[in-house]
Amino acid sequence: VVPWIVSAYVLQCWTEYVRFGILNAAKTHYIAYATYVTVALITGLYFVWIPLEGPVGAAKATLVAFIVRFGIIYYFSQQLFKISIPWPRLIMLIIYFSSLSLFVVTVIPDGLWVLPLKACIILFAMMLLFFTPVIEKQHRLYARQAVRKLIGDMIKKVSG
Repeated sequence: VVPWIVSAYVLQCWTEYVRFGILNAAKTHYIAYATYVTVALITGLYFVWIPLEGPVGAAKATLVAFIVRFGIIYYFSQQLFKISIPWPRLIMLIIYFSSLSLFVVTVIPDGLWVLPLKACIILFAMMLLFFTPVIEKQHRLYARQAVRKLIGDMIKKVSG
């Protein structure tokens, strides 16, 4: 259930980002239209998927409805105010983290004793990402500065 729900709400965050064009043009009726379509779609999908798959069906229905909502909001928002989105970079990140999640969920067994191992793998994969062209140079520099500042602040607190 968790991957479906997390994916749905990440998509919801993207929707909030791309709806700027609608808000900027004060044409919020497009958001209402997208919401009406989403409510109708998710209700129908719940009726179909929940009896078949239970909570996983509900989570899948939520993701599908949020995908449709994103598409509607993105379409109308782009008509009103163009927002450049680096789709190739975004798709690479989706593939990267989906593969990482699949690896952690399928290869590593469940249990409390493996949680630190899973956390270390995820942390390592996130750090590894900073050595790829997926993350822009200025973002890598900003992250490096933020980590240095955090470590410096921690050392100051510990030393007194």
